[in-house]
Amino acid sequence: MKIKNIYKIMAEMEGGKMLTLPPESAKEMNAELIEYVEEESIKVKFPLYEKYNNPVGLILGGFLPVFFDLSFGPLSYLVAKKPATSLDLNTTFIRPITIKDKEIIIKASVINKSKSYLILDAQAFNSKNDLVATATSRMLILN
Repeated sequence: MKIKNIYKIMAEMEGGKMLTLPPESAKEMNAELIEYVEEESIKVKFPLYEKYNNPVGLILGGFLPVFFDLSFGPLSYLVAKKPATSLDLNTTFIRPITIKDKEIIIKASVINKSKSYLILDAQAFNSKNDLVATATSRMLILN
C-alpha cells in the first residue's frame, strides 16, 4: 500500500500528538516515505547531494546509517504503536554511491517483534536498483 502521508497516520495514533512529525532530521535529508506494508515494511527515498561527498567524490559512508535510521524510526512507531529507541544499528557497505545515483531507496522490514523489542533489517538500493548497503537494528520499545 502506498501512503502519501504516513506521518499523519502516526500523529493520529495514541501518543502521536506528542511527536514532532516529520522529524527535523527527515526534513533536512528530504526523506520521502513512499510505501508502507502494514506491520511488515516501509520504503523511504532520499535524494543525494554533492555536499554529501567525501574528498574522493563518493557519498560519505556515514550518510547511509542516517538513511537507515530515518527509515527504521517510522517503521518502529507504526509497528510498535509507540516510540522505540535504537539499541544498535549495524551497517554493511556493499558498493560505493556517487551523486550520479541521484537517490537512495531504503526498504526496511520487521524481522521480529516482542513485547519489548523489535528487530529490523533494511536494504539500500541506488537508482539502478543495485544493492549498495544493508543494515540491522535492535530497538527497545518504550513504555
